[in-house]
Amino acid sequence: AAAPGLGVEALAVTVADDGIHLQVGFANGDGHDSARFVPLAVLTAEDGRELHESYGQALRLPAHGQQRVSLVLPRPSAPGRYFVSVRPSNPDDGKPLGRGRYHVPVDIAGATQ
Repeated sequence: AAAPGLGVEALAVTVADDGIHLQVGFANGDGHDSARFVPLAVLTAEDGRELHESYGQALRLPAHGQQRVSLVLPRPSAPGRYFVSVRPSNPDDGKPLGRGRYHVPVDIAGATQ
């Protein structure tokens, strides 16, 4: 069962030529509808600089509901270590609305010969 409140319950990250593909599982562990939220993914550099954001459609989860969301972040041109964070975000002010997954490492390989 999902923990109380709204949060990211699952995250799969796949690096492809056309971007960093995220499969995010959001869950509402409460016995009532969640607040409206926007799925938000942020890509940061190793030094913490924010490089890109990607948003999904605003949604609301029913009591004990779950929803999978696909998001894509641009693939950085330079090889190295990057980090992805995903969270439910308030559609009005962008503040976090529940539990996210933060600082998930993503390694971008150099160009293959």
